[in-house]
Amino acid sequence: QTNELFERDDQGREEVIGFRTGGIKVSLFDVSDQGNPREISSLVTGENGSYAEALYNHRAVLTDPASDRIIFDATISTDKATYTPRQGALVISYGGNRITSQGILEYQEPEIYGKYLPYGRRVAFIGNTLYYFQDSIIQSFDYQTLAPTGSLMLR
Repeated sequence: QTNELFERDDQGREEVIGFRTGGIKVSLFDVSDQGNPREISSLVTGENGSYAEALYNHRAVLTDPASDRIIFDATISTDKATYTPRQGALVISYGGNRITSQGILEYQEPEIYGKYLPYGRRVAFIGNTLYYFQDSIIQSFDYQTLAPTGSLMLR
């Protein structure tokens, strides 16, 4: 999501001087009239400074049409006072033509220091198990409830 930044000129008129991001926005569009797409639902999460690789790389998004879900890793800025971000994989439903947040799979900080840790955060599922690959850790979750079921640290 973007917000326009304004400045007043000498005559008191406002003019747009730039833009600032205001969180991550996920939108659902009705494209039945291909010449006139229409936004029918949206969800904005986080504040200025939120980031997701999915904003620039469609391969960073898990889509599952069978369960009407999309999942992607993100850093969500939520606290304006301390700018403490929340990291994890956002689980979003688009069922019933409505975008809703189903939760966040929390990012787990690796406990290995002094070694090179590969950077890579992706989500995949097999059957009823959801896997969150986060740097040198693989976490597993129940796909329906999002309850953690296990964790594996790569060394």
